[in-house]
Amino acid sequence: MRLGGHAGPDSGTTAGSRPGRLAGVVARFQPRATARVAARAALAAWYASQFATPQARAVADPSAGQVRAAVTAGIVSLPALQGALTARAGAPAAGLALAAVVPLARRLARKLSPT
Repeated sequence: MRLGGHAGPDSGTTAGSRPGRLAGVVARFQPRATARVAARAALAAWYASQFATPQARAVADPSAGQVRAAVTAGIVSLPALQGALTARAGAPAAGLALAAVVPLARRLARKLSPT
């Protein structure tokens, strides 16, 4: 508190205090943060679903065909993993662009062996 009974901007007791301004800034950027979190979660879930299902089948039935399918799924889904990691690093648009390559990789894997 300053001399004369006037509270300064750093005291936290005035209407223009820093905590109040900080809350306003956080409120303005919250939709962007929510979109980033949603992109990260969606990309990670997509990767996990594409990767985990063939892996679980290979564990249940370790035949050559199932293991080959699990390895192919792991290789083909790598762009989705890279997209999730890129989104987590703070670039959700670039992460979504990377993950958009997965359908093309899947089509190419049918014509050429990814291994």
